[in-house]
Amino acid sequence: MTTTSCSCASCDSCGGGNAECRTLRYNGEEYEAIPPELIGRAAAKALEME
Repeated sequence: MTTTSCSCASCDSCGGGNAECRTLRYNGEEYEAIPPELIGRAAAKALEME
């Protein structure tokens, strides 16, 4: 998993592409927000460590 900077037109916090925002790249896909599935996987992995 990596994060990248991009100018995106679909992100409200960017002001319609006038600023840079962070994206997440995971398994070859790029996301503007963390997908719920990935949050669930991270929680399950954290619980296994205890």
